[in-house]
Amino acid sequence: MPDRTEDDLGENPMKSVLYFVWCLFLTLSLVLNITEGQVAANLHIYADIRPLVLLQAFGVLAVVLLVAAFLWKAGGLFRWSWWNLVGKGKDNPGESPNINVVPFQIKYFGVAFGLLFLLNLPYLASIEEKIFREGTGDWWDGTLRSLAFGLVHSLLAGVPIAAGIAISFAGLAFTHFYFEGGVSESTLYHTTYNLIIVSVILIGVVVKHFTDLSETEEQEAI
Repeated sequence: MPDRTEDDLGENPMKSVLYFVWCLFLTLSLVLNITEGQVAANLHIYADIRPLVLLQAFGVLAVVLLVAAFLWKAGGLFRWSWWNLVGKGKDNPGESPNINVVPFQIKYFGVAFGLLFLLNLPYLASIEEKIFREGTGDWWDGTLRSLAFGLVHSLLAGVPIAAGIAISFAGLAFTHFYFEGGVSESTLYHTTYNLIIVSVILIGVVVKHFTDLSETEEQEAI
């Protein structure tokens, strides 16, 4: 995951402004959620994560990745994303395919943002579950809601159509858990699913920072 350097953003002043405004908006939103007393509720949901829940969430993520890879290989419309129009695009595959992950790419700040994001994951998952799962009557209704859930990620977060459709399968899994235990149960699985993704991204950011630091020290020692 590349860092947003001054030279990179300096090539496009408008893009620099958009990145800054979006990162500021996301960060302030997450901070406000914490100051409104969400931390205790979020930690309570984390405490409910059991080994079986974690294992099932890994399974859901594996299915999503497989479907996304299959559709991506099909090419065409499945690879389209409006984010490519503003981001680096297909000629620069290092660009994040999700605008909500952009702050992770800012050197050093990305780690702090990642920890802040983790604190908010249960709250964010609960909002999505209340919107897309609460009130689901049957599997036909759940399927339509799940498809909308996936494609909204393409519409709002800028992920490719392939990923949006693949995320619909996660929506179907969350629907299953909703039928088993309501919004609280689907929120638990949704949170665990997101926790795995964000943890991997955060670990990648930390590793990259240490790698860059090591390379800088080696260059200075030469």
